[in-house]
Amino acid sequence: ITDAERSAILEFLQDEYNARGAFIVGLASRLRAATATLDRLLPKDTTEVLILGAGLDARAVAAALSTGACDARPDKVTIASTDAKGLADVRQRIETRVEQGSLEVRHVVGPAEHDRLLALMPPRSAVIGASVGEYGTGMASAGAALFPTGSIVCDLLSPAGKSRILAEAVQQRGAAELVIHDSRVYTIERRIAILEAMFGADAIGAQRGALRKALKKYAD
Repeated sequence: ITDAERSAILEFLQDEYNARGAFIVGLASRLRAATATLDRLLPKDTTEVLILGAGLDARAVAAALSTGACDARPDKVTIASTDAKGLADVRQRIETRVEQGSLEVRHVVGPAEHDRLLALMPPRSAVIGASVGEYGTGMASAGAALFPTGSIVCDLLSPAGKSRILAEAVQQRGAAELVIHDSRVYTIERRIAILEAMFGADAIGAQRGALRKALKKYAD
């Protein structure tokens, strides 16, 4: 954010809450959280990844995957969304820095197109939902999703009971051998990244494990 925006935020907090200061944490912490989450959830040999949405969290995942920040090395990464502004940011800030693999940016008109993209994906892919702002909680699919065999299905922003895409994945889990994750892992990694930014130190090894254990109480 710019200095002017930072000043405006601080002025608002002082006027409304009598705050004496603030930690302003932005996309950098999301990138760290996305990278840590992907390293925990995705096998290194994941073939393709489809990211549903183009908000800050979806863009952080796209950046982590397509610029080599995380361990997984998919042959292709696709970010698909109805959010033209978010996708423009991907083209300007991420697409120009792609070092490995292929990043495809797709502007879709609705969740039905997400289902068509899913049908074209190979086995052992990953589908990552991060579109709560576009379609409502977990509404990234039109109801005809057919997940690739042996894939990872993750909703970064929604708990299992409120995610439509995870509800559809659960129905296919046995037949398609799917591994399913809701928002808990990303929520914890996001909180760790914010703490790291606040205190200016990276949590490593046993420290990170201890933080995950403590923060899990608040994520459940």
